[in-house]
Amino acid sequence: MRILLCCLILVLALAACNGDDDTIPTLVQLPTVYQTPVPTSTATPHETITPIPTFTPTATPTEFISGAIQGPSNQLVMVAAPGQGIEPPIEINLPETWIQNHDSLLINDVDGGVRLFPFTIYSGPVEGGTGVIILIWGFNNVMNSFAPQISLYADGLRLLYLAIVEQDCIVGTTEESAFTVGDLAATGTYFSVTKCSQSTDIRGWFAGLQRDEINFVFYLYTEPLEAMEGDASYQLREIIDSVTFHVEDFMLTPQPEN
Repeated sequence: MRILLCCLILVLALAACNGDDDTIPTLVQLPTVYQTPVPTSTATPHETITPIPTFTPTATPTEFISGAIQGPSNQLVMVAAPGQGIEPPIEINLPETWIQNHDSLLINDVDGGVRLFPFTIYSGPVEGGTGVIILIWGFNNVMNSFAPQISLYADGLRLLYLAIVEQDCIVGTTEESAFTVGDLAATGTYFSVTKCSQSTDIRGWFAGLQRDEINFVFYLYTEPLEAMEGDASYQLREIIDSVTFHVEDFMLTPQPEN
C-alpha cells in the first residue's frame, strides 16, 4: 500500500513544480504540547503486532454504504469513488515547501468486507530527511475480543497494516499512548517499519480521534527512519498541532433510514 502512496507523492511533487502554490498555507507557529520524542534510536523493532482476523463491524453511524460516509443523525457527509480525491474537513498549516494530495482506496477489510477509504498525503522536507503525514478518515470502526468497545487505537493498528505497511515488512509498535491533534486528545502508538522488500524503512507514530462521529487517524513518519531521532519529530508535531476540524460544514440533507 505504501508503494502506491509514495507514487502519489511523487506525481504530486512533479505537478507542483509547474503548478500554483497558492493553495498551500504558510506555517503558523502555535502553542504546542510536546510528548516525549520517539523513545529509541536502536534499529531493533519492538514486539510485532499481528493483525487479528476476528474483527466484526460495529453498528456505528460512521460507515461506508455504497461509497457514502454516514454521519450523525444519518446525514450524508460525502460520496467518494476509488481514485477520487476529496479534501478532508480539516484545516492544517503546512510549511511552504510541503505538498498535499487527496485520493481514496478500495481495500479488503479485516472482516472480509470491501470498503472505501479516503485519505490525504502531506509531505515535505524535514531535518534529516522527508516528513510524511497520511490522514485516513471517514472509515467505519471494528471490534474484536480484545477491544469490545470502539477503539481508535485498534482501528489505527488495523489501518496501519491495511493501508500503510506492505505485507513483508517487520512492524514494531509500543504500547498505546496519548497524543494530541490540534488541541484535541487522541490515542495511538509509536511504530517502526523495517526490512520491506520494496520501500524504505520508516519510523513515527499515529494518532486517532473521532470528531462529530467521524473517525480520523493521522500517521506521521520520516524517511529515513533515523531522521525521527532529531528535530524532525518536533517539526511534525508542530504541523499536527495546527489542525482544526470543520466536520459540520460537510453535513448535508438527512437521508432516509433505509
